[in-house]
Amino acid sequence: MMITTHIAIGMSATSLILGTSNPWILLLAMVTSQIPDMDTTKSIAGRIVYPLALFIESRYAHRTITHSIYAVAAIAILTIPIGYFLDWKLWAAIPIGHLIGGALPDCFTKKGAAIFYPDTRPVVVPGNPKARIISGSVAEYWILSGAIVLLVVSCNLASSGGITDQFGQAFFKDSGTAAATVRKHGSTHQIWVDIEGTNTATSKKIKDRFEVLDAVGDNLTILDTEKNLLKVGLSGQIKSTSVKVVVGDALTISSRELVVGEMAIVDWIRSLPENAMVSGTLKIEDAEDVRFPKSLQYLEPVTGSSTEAVLDHARPDQIKRVLGDSWVLSGKVVVKSRDK
Repeated sequence: MMITTHIAIGMSATSLILGTSNPWILLLAMVTSQIPDMDTTKSIAGRIVYPLALFIESRYAHRTITHSIYAVAAIAILTIPIGYFLDWKLWAAIPIGHLIGGALPDCFTKKGAAIFYPDTRPVVVPGNPKARIISGSVAEYWILSGAIVLLVVSCNLASSGGITDQFGQAFFKDSGTAAATVRKHGSTHQIWVDIEGTNTATSKKIKDRFEVLDAVGDNLTILDTEKNLLKVGLSGQIKSTSVKVVVGDALTISSRELVVGEMAIVDWIRSLPENAMVSGTLKIEDAEDVRFPKSLQYLEPVTGSSTEAVLDHARPDQIKRVLGDSWVLSGKVVVKSRDK
């Protein structure tokens, strides 16, 4: 079989069996899938390790000792310290790549392979000679394609969609792709975005990193270094040309929905965690007397009308500053707090 087929089968088998997308583990499986072909100086692997290949070639027939399950077992035993001192999956990739990626596929070719060497009789599968694989044939390219598809799917599953995320983030740097990543990881991790664009109010160019608080549709709610809120998207303060997502440290995010009864706003604020961010609506007595701040440059966390206050990721101190001594008649809010 072709070297690429051995590599694809070895890596896909390793990813599927070990449930990993770790590039170092897959790289090791790729290397060990070439061990069987180190018994000839004509192969690429043999030319790379020419002295070793020449030594083996001069003493053993092709597709015998290096294809043997006993050789697989011997190398696995000798490399046990890798699993003990480093990572057991790193060690397991060695026999998986060697046996499944390198030795067994050659049993499906015309010549077969003596995988039970020193018994020199080759194992050839299937029994029908016409169904066996010829190197470089259309059938082998179908096998290669299937192995590559399995590898991609397995890596994507092992990384919980991480491969898809990385592809999207690399080639589709828009707020929609970023919002999808936030919805996927935002409940467990701190999310940052590197944004290039323009502030729609000031026409000022923007190129900076922001913390993401929420994603609704294709719009992002973000926080700048001075704790100002902004929205990125069609109706937001920032019109972006590039949005690159960075998944940061793990977070513990608690969220609870509260129904607020009649009480003074200051008393209600005292019940909130210091790091709370509140979103929702509060019906306020004499709301027409409240001076709600307005800004085109930023997203105001507390806005309202003559009857109610609307909160959007508002901190307790921001609510107190705007609503002051107001009296809450009723309300329904979501309170989120984030702890690293």
